[in-house]
Amino acid sequence: YSSPAKRDCDGYISKLPICVENLGNLTIIQLQNKDMFYGYTESESLREPLVLNGYKPVKVEIEYVPTSKNHPYVHAYYLTFKDDEVENEAKKISRITLPDWYQLFWSKSTVYAIFKDKVFRLKNEGRWKSEKYKEVQRYGVEHGIEIVYMDFNKNFARFRETLAKK
Repeated sequence: YSSPAKRDCDGYISKLPICVENLGNLTIIQLQNKDMFYGYTESESLREPLVLNGYKPVKVEIEYVPTSKNHPYVHAYYLTFKDDEVENEAKKISRITLPDWYQLFWSKSTVYAIFKDKVFRLKNEGRWKSEKYKEVQRYGVEHGIEIVYMDFNKNFARFRETLAKK
């Protein structure tokens, strides 16, 4: 039996963590990790941006950021990670993140807020209000990041929208 010509590798089909790709008379079914992580980083935020060449981005965008004092255009990379590799990747990215920037990696259940030499692991709240989130915000502001950029509610809405278009 062959499913309709469709590829679905970012969600769940029938609530099972599988990827289905129909190639005419061949259907490939692949088990997916149920807690796949996405990552968002801007090449301008890294001391060694060429490290991004080692990843397979889901999407790359050049974004106009009129409020930015130093970088009115940024190169935004949307990445994916398996849950068994995300913690090591977060630590690796943390070592090369510039002091007044941060990155976000997330899954349905967990978020990593990654700063220069500091990684926070939080429960993915959906609506961000917790004390842990406020701690991350304070840390970011104390390290030179404007509070407007520490708004996870706004950021995650934008990330979901962007990834839905990929």
